[in-house]
Amino acid sequence: MSKSQKLFASLTKTMRWYQLFVIIFGLLMLYLTFLDYKKKVIRNREYILFSGVWLAGIALGLVPQSAQFAFQTFKVIRILDLVTIVGISFLTSLVYYIYTRMRRIEKKLEDLTRKDALKHLTRPPKPWRRREK
Repeated sequence: MSKSQKLFASLTKTMRWYQLFVIIFGLLMLYLTFLDYKKKVIRNREYILFSGVWLAGIALGLVPQSAQFAFQTFKVIRILDLVTIVGISFLTSLVYYIYTRMRRIEKKLEDLTRKDALKHLTRPPKPWRRREK
């Protein structure tokens, strides 16, 4: 066996399946976030935010004992409770962010439509009048 295979085998012996899943998921999402950043789909601060989230997930997957301070601080007994609380909080803030972005886009579209309509209108139509002879 090569050195990397031995390292992988030793890691997987001490790791549980969900830890391995979290690490693989985090690495995949980190890669996809990087690709979206390079394609200019997401901005710099969004890249930093999402990369931080994925790196924190990878860190918790590698060293789950590092979450003990959060368990004691929030008086959480099980890790699933903490993940649920953090997940709901994150999703709520994400929904708010998406809503505000949608409203901004809606406003810009409305302004563009108004400007375009006014641009094609050369002068207001005159009311119909009868010509006197």
